Amino acid sequence: QFEQFATMLVTYGEAMVRYAAVGGAAEEEASLGRPSGVSAQMRSVGGDELNVAVALSRLGRRARWVSVLPAVSSNPLVETITESAVRAGVDMSHVQFVEQAEVGVFYVIPKERNVHYQRRHSAFANQEVGCIDWHRVLSAPQDTQVWFHMTGISPACGQAPAENWGNGIAMAIAKGIPVSVDFNHRKKLITMDRLWQMVEPFLNSLTLFILSVDSLAELSALLGIHETDPKQQLLAFSCRYPRPKVALCCKQRNHASNLQKRWSLVAWSSRLHSTEAMPVFHTPKDECGGGSAWAAGFIDYCMDHHNQELTEGDLLPAIRRADLLAALCQEVVGDHSMVTRTQLSHCETQFCGKAAHIDGLPGTPDFKLPSCIVPCTRATTGRADRAAERVAQLTAQLAPTPEAAEAQIAGAFEAIAAAKVIAIIRGNDAALAIERGKELAGMGCRVLEVTLDTPDALRIIAELSRSCAPRCLVGAGTVMHSWEVVHARAAGSRFAFSPINPIGFIDTCKANGVLGIPAAFSPQELYTTKLQGALAVKLFPAQLWSPTALRSLLAIGDLSNLRVIPTSGIEPDQVRTWLEAGAMAVGLGSNLAGGDLRAGTAQAKAAAHDKWLRAGKARAAALFSNLQR
Repeated sequence: QFEQFATMLVTYGEAMVRYAAVGGAAEEEASLGRPSGVSAQMRSVGGDELNVAVALSRLGRRARWVSVLPAVSSNPLVETITESAVRAGVDMSHVQFVEQAEVGVFYVIPKERNVHYQRRHSAFANQEVGCIDWHRVLSAPQDTQVWFHMTGISPACGQAPAENWGNGIAMAIAKGIPVSVDFNHRKKLITMDRLWQMVEPFLNSLTLFILSVDSLAELSALLGIHETDPKQQLLAFSCRYPRPKVALCCKQRNHASNLQKRWSLVAWSSRLHSTEAMPVFHTPKDECGGGSAWAAGFIDYCMDHHNQELTEGDLLPAIRRADLLAALCQEVVGDHSMVTRTQLSHCETQFCGKAAHIDGLPGTPDFKLPSCIVPCTRATTGRADRAAERVAQLTAQLAPTPEAAEAQIAGAFEAIAAAKVIAIIRGNDAALAIERGKELAGMGCRVLEVTLDTPDALRIIAELSRSCAPRCLVGAGTVMHSWEVVHARAAGSRFAFSPINPIGFIDTCKANGVLGIPAAFSPQELYTTKLQGALAVKLFPAQLWSPTALRSLLAIGDLSNLRVIPTSGIEPDQVRTWLEAGAMAVGLGSNLAGGDLRAGTAQAKAAAHDKWLRAGKARAAALFSNLQR
């Protein structure tokens, strides 16, 4: 099984920033009487679909999460979400970032065992209909199978999320991709009737449908199922919708000791399959994340069988894996599972065919094996090593091979060196930015840079990459964080300019086959970037230098090997002087691409556009023509 991981999860949903009192209900209660209501709070990331992606990624599976988030310039809290996903190995290449948007937030209310949401104005809730290209999202590398997972939370977030959610499921079904849906009814977001109207049309095309005890009871009442016992309700529901395996997750809590008993049932082919005879006992360290991990565990077992239809004999071990992963996930505070393949396999072996008593994660200092359990002596090192090796292979597959990355970077470097000029597109109108980029490329521009502080920058990059290649190289500018390189590359960027030198920027660019060009100002900074491995460096802001100063710098020792690209404040008629002083290329913004791209008021925009038509356009065309001679 561990040699065959050619499967990938794709999931779509919102991720939010979560706040919870560190000391639970006691801390929350005590804070009410303190000055200013001071309370120690833990901040983390939550979101059912992302939780599932993280859990499977930790197990060594490929996982792709699709969402809509605010740009960092709009809300710096989004970095909490993106960094946690990237560090877990989740593919975020199809996440969209939008300007002037918010990130969803929710607060855990321990006393009520409930949560309070603030998500109405989030980027995800206000996404546009049709903004997700489901054909691309659900495509996978050759010999890789896809599993698509959704929840009932996403369509409850708004009309556009609901339509995009439905379009995604329809596309997956049309492609023959297995689809699972965790119903996950949230009463504060949507009524049961409304959610059921959205889910029911797809139900007999699903592979797996997951319910809670409460949701099953409400659906039974809605559908006129008169059984009162959950087992009978599940069977009756499954008979009406025979195609999917219908799962029911069950929990019992001893509120005195906080010990929880977890087991599950799956109805399929008019039969019930249950782990009630071998439940999992544990004391949750966190109330959230268990349901997501359960879905991940069941899907993981299906992936072991290459997404093929499970037989009845496979159902019990699949349910058991899901139960164990759900319990292990809650041994750590936070929504995201930290459980590795080795830890999960260890527990499957230790508790094979019997009740499981879990206290901590295997292999960590706080893990305790109950004294009544005899440790397994069978060697598992080889299997664990093979799993770890496969995880490393999958991680490498998310980026190009070193050879391919090197070739891509070399190609971008040569293209910029030959072009001599980079036209920088920075503006506040995405449509105009796309139009101007195509216009410049038609004039003879060979390199276009789209700054990431431009609204819909990634969409602009993607559109220009499609329409202007191969005659014009397209890349990203104003890259402030290393993780932005991954998103820019996914959109089609061949290079990345930064106005600074972000931590890890050069290495991230190299790993992703992107020519990384950090910025520097002083001779010391310029030389440091070369020592760090940068093939070229952006001299910024260039208006504080001069061509004469650059010529003097490049005449000194090893500094002569620097490949410098002066940027900012340069006029088209100054380009030749900078090139003759030794610059590899020159970056020009509004002085070349037009001031109307950034103009604020309608009046200023009209005046700047008139200036572009009268003089700017001809000046740009003349520059490109002269450079090609």
